[in-house]
Amino acid sequence: MLKLRDVAAARERLRPWLQPTPLQEAPGLGDRVWLKLENSNRTRSFKLRGALNAMLLLERSARQRGVIACSSGNHAQGVAWASQMLGIEARLLMPARTPQRKLEGVRRLGAQAELFGSTYDETETEARRREREQNLAFISPYNDAGVIAGAGTIGLELLDDLRDLERVLVPVSGGGLISGIGLALGTLRPTLEIIGVCARSAPAMANLFHGSALPQRWDTLAEALSGEVEPDSMTIALVRCFVNRIVLVPEEAIAAAMRWMLLEHGQVVEGGGAVTIAALQCGAVDLDGRPTALVISGGNVDEATLCQILALV
Repeated sequence: MLKLRDVAAARERLRPWLQPTPLQEAPGLGDRVWLKLENSNRTRSFKLRGALNAMLLLERSARQRGVIACSSGNHAQGVAWASQMLGIEARLLMPARTPQRKLEGVRRLGAQAELFGSTYDETETEARRREREQNLAFISPYNDAGVIAGAGTIGLELLDDLRDLERVLVPVSGGGLISGIGLALGTLRPTLEIIGVCARSAPAMANLFHGSALPQRWDTLAEALSGEVEPDSMTIALVRCFVNRIVLVPEEAIAAAMRWMLLEHGQVVEGGGAVTIAALQCGAVDLDGRPTALVISGGNVDEATLCQILALV
């Protein structure tokens, strides 16, 4: 099991490379609500925290062989950026549904990018096969101690800026983000409530948490949250240990949250990054006056998707 010291070490490891992301008040959502803007990172997503931390931990021999990763787009960009910074060859596989903006972002960073499979699960299976066949280091988007610890640095930044924080809402897919944040906050502030938010179309971790069997839909605004969770993923135990509850939000609420961020805050946020806003706006989580932070995990959106959600006004 990861410990708080792993997150603290990740913070020191990342300090020369990354700046803390902004925290912005959101009075339109209620009193004492703040947005943690991970979409302001260099690759417009929190994912580069974990990718860089995991790759900094690789032994020299692994760096020399190169890395492989699979992703719906944001993790791929994080790995591509880290590989450029560290001089490591990276091969990235992404599903055919990956937004063009994310694919182009990977290629601009000089990594080998390839579309493979119609779903994230098919992409991950192929990446694992190539890992074994080509003797590459696999950088999981969530089931990796270095990735989780890197994501957990967000929790430390939240406590730096919000000493009276009582509640945090976090987007959930494979659980790497909420596991790291939960480990940091749950250890330092055990009374703080940690709420995971899944898209109803991507309920994998909610199913594991609640013992349900809701179906997955691949046609979703929150494609970054799609995919099943590896049965042996270390995130499962961390989520059960540190997360108080997981809620689901529908597509229409995600679209409304994306529009709200663009029109009210001038921030482009992708569907997977907007689910925490959606949870408050649609009533999946009640606004109860407690100091609350919403993690906005990413902002890579294709032009066609932006036009689609704006047309729904």
